[in-house]
Amino acid sequence: MSVSFSELGIQASLQQSLKALHITIPTEIQEKAIPEILNTTNDVVGVAQTGTGKTVAFGMPIIQLVDVDNTGIQAIILAPTRELGQQIFNNLISYTTTLQEVKIVSICGGTPIKPQIERLTQTTHIVVATPGRFVDLTPSGVINLKETRCLVLD
Repeated sequence: MSVSFSELGIQASLQQSLKALHITIPTEIQEKAIPEILNTTNDVVGVAQTGTGKTVAFGMPIIQLVDVDNTGIQAIILAPTRELGQQIFNNLISYTTTLQEVKIVSICGGTPIKPQIERLTQTTHIVVATPGRFVDLTPSGVINLKETRCLVLD
């Protein structure tokens, strides 16, 4: 018997976003990962095939754990390609339709860097990045990791 997102600890406003996306029953990776991410400070490794909902599995708890009063970057999600980075970014944005105070930024190669730098000077809670662009921006101080509590390697 399946559990609900509520039973996994996902707050009601995020459940509304999931429902609007027709995501109503957690997958196996979501059932295992969401409570672990929400309730521990340990590292979590999740392995599942493409299309099983891994982005929901890590994205929902990360969004829920964001302290919107803290303007610093609290989570970094690294994706190996620009295409995957944009997909993750777009998914996270769709999950936050009811929590628009959570600010998510995409910094991926293949697009102009200057607008990305300008966007990072504003409140940013979650950064979705490709490794190359992340490395380009970190030494310059544009990406401040002082408040970062979570790193996802997708």
